[in-house]
Amino acid sequence: MTAAAAVAFALIVAVDWVAVYRQWARAEQVAKPLVMVALAWLAFSMGAAHDEVGRLVLVALGFSLAGDIFLLRESAAAFFGGLVSSSSRTSPTFLPSSLWVSRKGGRWSAS
Repeated sequence: MTAAAAVAFALIVAVDWVAVYRQWARAEQVAKPLVMVALAWLAFSMGAAHDEVGRLVLVALGFSLAGDIFLLRESAAAFFGGLVSSSSRTSPTFLPSSLWVSRKGGRWSAS
């Protein structure tokens, strides 16, 4: 399951990059949020749900997904929503979990 999640993540990232490069707005609107969904699937398949720090990473990825969806819009309210989502992700969840994983070497495995 981890290999399938990793392949799906790589393919979706490639589609998103091509969509941005070619300025395919509709494809980017679909691919950009799917990148976070695929990354969450990859983290989940690696055991993130079974670890306190992994659960924090999943929450952070949820905030990232919300921010990506907000930032696809072109209004000031959507920009503010994306900013709040990004701030929520960075401070209480993503940064502490990233520091813990880098300091301890992490607990997740790809098996």
